[in-house]
Amino acid sequence: MSRRRPDDLDDDALDLLLDAISNVFGGILFIALAVVILLQFTVPEPPSPTPTETTQADTAANPEFSEALLAALDSDASRQDSDASVRRSRLVEAIARETEAVRNAQDRRDAQEQAAAAAAEQARTADARQSQLQSQLLEAQRTLDALRNRPTQRVRAARFRPSAKQEIPLMVAAGHVLRPVAADGSVRRDALRMDPQQQTARPAARAGTPISPGAAGDAELTRLLAPLDPARHYLNAAVWPDGFDAARRLRDAAIDLGFDFTLTPVPAGRGVPFNAASGVQ
Repeated sequence: MSRRRPDDLDDDALDLLLDAISNVFGGILFIALAVVILLQFTVPEPPSPTPTETTQADTAANPEFSEALLAALDSDASRQDSDASVRRSRLVEAIARETEAVRNAQDRRDAQEQAAAAAAEQARTADARQSQLQSQLLEAQRTLDALRNRPTQRVRAARFRPSAKQEIPLMVAAGHVLRPVAADGSVRRDALRMDPQQQTARPAARAGTPISPGAAGDAELTRLLAPLDPARHYLNAAVWPDGFDAARRLRDAAIDLGFDFTLTPVPAGRGVPFNAASGVQ
């Protein structure tokens, strides 16, 4: 075996040193890479800047861009305010229309309620009137039945006046009975209100014999008719509306005394044909 030279020994030592340095550097590099990887998984990333911050930064960095952006923002704000005003006006108009519609509907409902109340009141009035008429009808029916069942009795009635008898004119008004022509044939002008143009007459106020209620009135009628003769005279009485009661009593007295008579109704304020020479026509 040949013996190695010194130069070969130096080369081997250098190779070993280089190998050792390479291994140490590789280990350090591996450790550094491992540390970096571990830090990526354990340390949080810093937050990215928000658009507002970026915009602010850009705006601060560029004054012209800042002025343009502010003008645009002001324009948008004005447009937004204008749009908001328009929407508010439309909303106010819509609320006013709806309020008016509700008020009109309320008015119509009130009118319908009033009409319904008036109709109900009319219905109640009609029902009450119908009940009253039914009661009156029943009362009339009972009265008619009573009259039908009542025994027959003699009824007073006027007889037709014979033409051969002398007419005695009478006027009945305001509860008085007046003979406008005296027994001697003279006209009692002081007791009459004459109308020469119409040739009519009617009793003056409170002219004639007052017919009081009861026996006194019957006595007055008897005294008034006493000078007359039922065989030679008949009574022709003109009756005004305010003398109906006295005329009824005159009728009863004439029937009791046996006089023939006629009763002629005269409208209020009117007169009867009258001739000053011959009296009542």
